[in-house]
Amino acid sequence: MRRKYDHVVIGSGSAGCVIAARLAEEGSATVLLLEAGPPDRHIHIRMPAALGFLLTNRRFNWFYEPEPEPQLDGRRVSEARGRVLGRSSSIDGMNWVRGNPWDNDNRAALGNAGWSHAGVLPYFRKAETFAGGANACRGGERPMPVETCGRQTRSSTPSCAPGRRPGCRLWRITTPIGRRACTSASAMSATASAGPPPRATSVHSLPGRT
Repeated sequence: MRRKYDHVVIGSGSAGCVIAARLAEEGSATVLLLEAGPPDRHIHIRMPAALGFLLTNRRFNWFYEPEPEPQLDGRRVSEARGRVLGRSSSIDGMNWVRGNPWDNDNRAALGNAGWSHAGVLPYFRKAETFAGGANACRGGERPMPVETCGRQTRSSTPSCAPGRRPGCRLWRITTPIGRRACTSASAMSATASAGPPPRATSVHSLPGRT
């Protein structure tokens, strides 16, 4: 490992991977991406059907446990959080959900400039390459591959078309050619043609420490 880098990014979650990749795209900068977990090359990470193994494996999951919830009769509800390169994008459900445009417009109406749907849409488009082709809503030049779920259910029939039952829509997923597309793999591969990719180093944590 080099002893000196132009940029050091701590944490390889979705934000960390994107930041490291964008810095590396400059071409002249050296970037080190640090993660307190193992690499993301395990077959269970690449295999969508193995999601259950990831969520129950302490090698890849921090298993955060909050305080007892009074409204739940004192129960603790565990939170799955990725402990691996790519963080939670390497163990999540592989759904690509933007949220309701009204929520963003409401944030802007409350005084948060730039957070309207029109304001954030360019960033949504900039993050993805949609299998159906780029358009005014979907991107087509960025690393995260997004496609419409091939298996349709009753919730995706015309009765749930926009304007008839708000909130129902076709699922967008990130499993091109049957493999998980996490931000670590997508962001790192995107820098190959633009410049040297960030060096991603997994730092294994000691038990009981962070």
